[in-house]
Order: sequence, then structure tokens, then C-alpha cells
Amino acid sequence: RALSSAASDVYKRQLLEVSIENSDKLTSVQLNGNTVPYIVRDGSLLISLPADVSGEATLTLVSSNGEMPYTISIADGAAVVIYAGPAVNAGNWEGYVQLGSELFADAHVGSIITVYISNIGADAQGAFQNSSWSSIDPAYDGFALSGDSFTMVVNENILSQIQSGGLIVKGKNYTIESVTILN
Repeated sequence: RALSSAASDVYKRQLLEVSIENSDKLTSVQLNGNTVPYIVRDGSLLISLPADVSGEATLTLVSSNGEMPYTISIADGAAVVIYAGPAVNAGNWEGYVQLGSELFADAHVGSIITVYISNIGADAQGAFQNSSWSSIDPAYDGFALSGDSFTMVVNENILSQIQSGGLIVKGKNYTIESVTILN
């Protein structure tokens, strides 16, 4: 059975909101057989998804008159906005956004940092730097830009640098709009 969700993507460690009927009969909510916290509010069921469940999962609504199992797909994480403006014109390598190490406390190897951009000019380039204004990794230094974003996948060396000193996003001939991290 399909479950009607208010959100198009379902992520672990998030609150899943679904429509519910006969909420007065609901006695328990289970995910893969384990009871999970929930709240019923205004015809919606809000379910707290645990951090240790991802992929295909069985969500079971237990009521006084039976059980209703549903299959849901839970993704690993949701992108968190770590910079939301004001927009910064990178100019000719003089504009930048500096992000403190506290923003990366939950980062891990495989986290994805995405920079959303606009006003892309000719020969636009992006770069990620560490807190010493040096290249954070050769793969992410002075690369050509196209599209509305660019990303960096965190490896062990990058993780150490961003958690100890933060991250600097810079480049030339584009505007930095926002930055997210997907853990």
C-alpha cells in the first residue's frame, strides 16, 4: 500500500507527516516492528523517524480494530541550509563565504556540501578552501562552473579540515546564494 505523505522525500531523523482517518482508534505506530514516537494533530499523523533506519521500511499503524502495514522508502538524510545569504558576488576571487567549524559538527565522510549560485559569467570558477585560505583538496580548487550549483563530497581529509577550522567558498564570476550540507 502507498502512504500519502505531505513531503515528497522521506529522510531518517525527520518528522514524517501523513494524513490519517479514524485517529481515535490508533494505539501504536511501528517501523520495522519497533514502536516509534508519534503525534496526531488536525487529521495528520506526525511520526518521528529514527536515525538507524533507511531504505525500504515497513510502517505499521496499529489500531483497536487491526493493523495497517505500509512500505515507505527512507533516504539517509536531509540537506540542511548552513548559509542563506546575503548573496555574495565572488567577483574576481575577492568575494567569499566563510563557514565556521560548528556548522560541520554532524558531518561525516560522504556528506555532500552544495553551493547554490546565480549570475554565472564567462570563465566562472569555484573553489573550496580551508581556514588557512589554502586548497581544501586538489579536486575542489579552481574548477569551471555551469548550472545552478556545485558540490563537494567530504572525504576523511576534508572532514578533518572543516571540523577543525571551517570552510571557505570562493571563486570568480558568479554569485553565492546559499550553501547546504547533506549528512
